[in-house]
Amino acid sequence: LVSALGACGTNAPTAVILQKDNKEWRLVLKRRLRGSVSCPLKDLYDVQETGLCGYGGAGFPTGSPSWQLSFADDRTWIFTLQAHATFLKTLTDICKLTGHPLLQELQILSKALV
Repeated sequence: LVSALGACGTNAPTAVILQKDNKEWRLVLKRRLRGSVSCPLKDLYDVQETGLCGYGGAGFPTGSPSWQLSFADDRTWIFTLQAHATFLKTLTDICKLTGHPLLQELQILSKALV
């Protein structure tokens, strides 16, 4: 069933949005034929660049490179974006504004992409 769902595109990530609610920044993962999932940015504790072999609870890689985000509640998202480097730059900029603990790691990762 899982491979059949993947083959027809169910749960395929369609967008990742960084948005500010009333008080906090959130990441929103939009998925094909499934509801969106959302997590507060403050709960993000790991960001990894992956290839096609990534596996996560929400989404899956549709190309390479892909991103794997891990959150404090053991949720994992995996997705591929056309604007791969732009996502990292935007995430890094927002983490700088908020003083997020991943800022230094994201800055190192950003330099590696150049």
